[in-house]
Amino acid sequence: MKLTVIKKNYHPSSLILVYSFLFLTTFSAFSQVGIGETSPTAVLHLKAGTTTTGTAPLKFTTQVSPLTTIEEGTMEYVGHSLQFSQFLKRRGIAMSEDVRIETTDLINTTSETSPPLAIVQHGPNYLEVGKSEETVIRGIIEQKSNNGNLTFRVKYAGTTIHTLETEDLKGISSNTPFVLTIIATCRSIGTNGSIQINSFLEVAGEKPVGGSTLVNPINTKLEEDTTITAKWSVANTSNSLTVEQSRTLCIEPNK
Repeated sequence: MKLTVIKKNYHPSSLILVYSFLFLTTFSAFSQVGIGETSPTAVLHLKAGTTTTGTAPLKFTTQVSPLTTIEEGTMEYVGHSLQFSQFLKRRGIAMSEDVRIETTDLINTTSETSPPLAIVQHGPNYLEVGKSEETVIRGIIEQKSNNGNLTFRVKYAGTTIHTLETEDLKGISSNTPFVLTIIATCRSIGTNGSIQINSFLEVAGEKPVGGSTLVNPINTKLEEDTTITAKWSVANTSNSLTVEQSRTLCIEPNK
C-alpha cells in the first residue's frame, strides 16, 4: 500500500519520500494526499479499485446507531443504510436498481413475460423499516377492441398482490403511452414483517386503475423479491405491449 502526501512549502518542486513498513509517503507543495496515488490531484486522491475482493477504494463499516448530534457534511453507514448530513438534517441516500437498457415486446401471445418486466431484489436482511422503493415502467400499448385485455401483475415473493387490467371492451390505438408505478415501503421486519405496496396504472384515454395492500407477513430475513409481469388474455397481432423504460429508485430511511 502507498500513501502519498504532498505538503505545502516554499519549494513546489521538492519531494520528501518517507518509507515505512506499509506506506510510501511523499511530501510536496500543494497540501494534497494520495492513497495509492503517487501524483494526487485533489486534497484526498484514492487509487482506483479492481475486480478483486478487498481492493475497493473506500469502504464503510456499518454502525448500529447514527451520531447523537448531527454534524453537517458527514456520511455514515447505519445498519444497511447510507446516510448523509446536510445542514443539520440527516438523510438517506437514494440509489437506482434494475434500470432497463433494452426494449421488451409482448405481441400476439398469451404467455406471461419471463423474465419479469422489473425485479426489485431484497437480499436476506436487506429491508429496513422505512426503506422505500419506487418502480416506474413506461412504454406503449395497442389493443384490439372486444378481443381480450392486458394484465399487469405485481408480485411479492412470487405471490400476486395486485392485478391491474386494461378494458377489454374498447380498443387502444397504436402507440398509446402507458405508465405503471409501484411504490413499496417496509413497515416492519423479521419473520413477521410487513410491506405496504401501492400500484397505479395509467393508459392514455383510459380510466386509471390501482391497488393498495399491506402485505403481511413477509420474512425480511429471506431473499424475497418484488416482480412485475404482463400478460395478454387473448393472442392477436393487434394486441401488443412494448416496454421501453423501467427503473427502481431505492430510498433509504432517515436515521
